[in-house]
Amino acid sequence: MSHRRPLSRQLTKEKDAEIIANYSNPIYVLGGWTPSMAPLILSQPEAVTAATGQTAIFNIKVAAIPAATYQWFKSGTAISGATDATLRIEHVRAGDAATYSVTVKNGSSSVKSRAAALVVK
Repeated sequence: MSHRRPLSRQLTKEKDAEIIANYSNPIYVLGGWTPSMAPLILSQPEAVTAATGQTAIFNIKVAAIPAATYQWFKSGTAISGATDATLRIEHVRAGDAATYSVTVKNGSSSVKSRAAALVVK
């Protein structure tokens, strides 16, 4: 005995390939509704201590729909080209000692991380 609703039917690859292919498109499945979620910081950047010449790495983990964009800052000034979830500072120098933060944006909103210090030894 089948528990399917009277209007439902079994899809077959041969007869229903177009319908099956459409299910990989979220707009088809969601009926045109597009989900959105403002960026939510799941993990903040943490302070880093590095010796001169080493690499310092700051990370942020974010959930956002649509996907987020990133802009890192050094002591409040935007760092050119620093637009990923990870900020790598290669060959650390004394002048790199500062606080680093990141602004995360998507179509819904933006949020700024806490500042994390880079201490250079």
